[in-house]
Amino acid sequence: MRSTRFLPAIITVAFLACGLQAQTKQVNPVITSVPSLAITPDARAAAMGNLGVASSANYYAQYWNPAKYASTTAKSGAYIGYTPWLSKLTDGIALMNIGGFYKLPSGTDQTISASLRYFSTGKMIQWDDMLNKVGQVSASELAFDIAYSRRLSASFSMAAALRYIYADPGIQREGIGKGHAFAMDIAGYMDKPIYLFKQDMRWRAGFNIKNIGTKISFDGGSHKGFIPTNLGLGTGLSMALAPAHALEVNVELNKLLVPTPPMYDPKSSELRDKAFADYYKTSALAGIFKSLGDAPGGFSEEMKEILWNAGMEYAYRQMFFARMGYSYIHPDKGAMQLFGFGAGVRYNGFTVDAAYQIATTPNNALDGTFSITLAVEPEQLKNLWK
Repeated sequence: MRSTRFLPAIITVAFLACGLQAQTKQVNPVITSVPSLAITPDARAAAMGNLGVASSANYYAQYWNPAKYASTTAKSGAYIGYTPWLSKLTDGIALMNIGGFYKLPSGTDQTISASLRYFSTGKMIQWDDMLNKVGQVSASELAFDIAYSRRLSASFSMAAALRYIYADPGIQREGIGKGHAFAMDIAGYMDKPIYLFKQDMRWRAGFNIKNIGTKISFDGGSHKGFIPTNLGLGTGLSMALAPAHALEVNVELNKLLVPTPPMYDPKSSELRDKAFADYYKTSALAGIFKSLGDAPGGFSEEMKEILWNAGMEYAYRQMFFARMGYSYIHPDKGAMQLFGFGAGVRYNGFTVDAAYQIATTPNNALDGTFSITLAVEPEQLKNLWK
């Protein structure tokens, strides 16, 4: 019987996106299972530098900060999005997502929302120990979540979300199977009017602790990996430039609340095995707190693990939108050194957004990432028949 050798797609995708341009130096990225949970699902956020924790409320808040739904003027909304992934390297890898929200009839203070995201690697070749092709596999990841948000004051709201996570490495081999995990989000959002620089503005701030949950295993529990628990913090301002023109500016930071993989002497397999045994024994909850100060390089390495995001959006009559932004994490920790550009159109209850991202580092697998999203506001569709 031929044994197969493989690298599950869930790990392959994470590895490819970890700044491979820095092969001449030692890198130590934070690796998680189910990495597709960290992929930006909507074009508006992608164009603005992959941010959304504190941007103005819109249809896509479920992923970034469901507490923002309390600030929407719409009673309900739905969206669908599509993002080809690693398109510079291969075809067939893509993220698809669908979601929506509904404000409860009791008033505008409470909202329920849900989303479903599906990530597929397409067909991947499987090899045996002699590097002979033995077939094809297709891996996938799926997550379904539901959230409840509530306005607690005129300017502040909070939300909680529950999520089911499923991953199939696509490998037909004894001892290798599908993985399941459960997680929750806790989010808050502030949106208040202020007077600054002799002008009326809106100041927004938000946080989201995302994917607080179980670890995931693909071999019956013998080995368990961390899911991408993440802390997002952000703030932003929006202002009217003229009666028909508006500008929004946002900055955010994100940090994975997952332990940093240990560094070890490559000449000592015993020390390596012990270091990784201790790493994988860490519980998900303990890993959250450990991640705040466990980097082998100390504080400077912890700072390298922060993803910085900045972006802006120009709106004309709230119908036409132009966006740009930038994402940056140290190359030792990932490949998110990206400029984002995009545009959107809103008309009679329909909104179409598109984004394109350009890498600022060479040989970056994320260069050329494209996203498109369509959103619908049912209440506005009535205008089509008037």
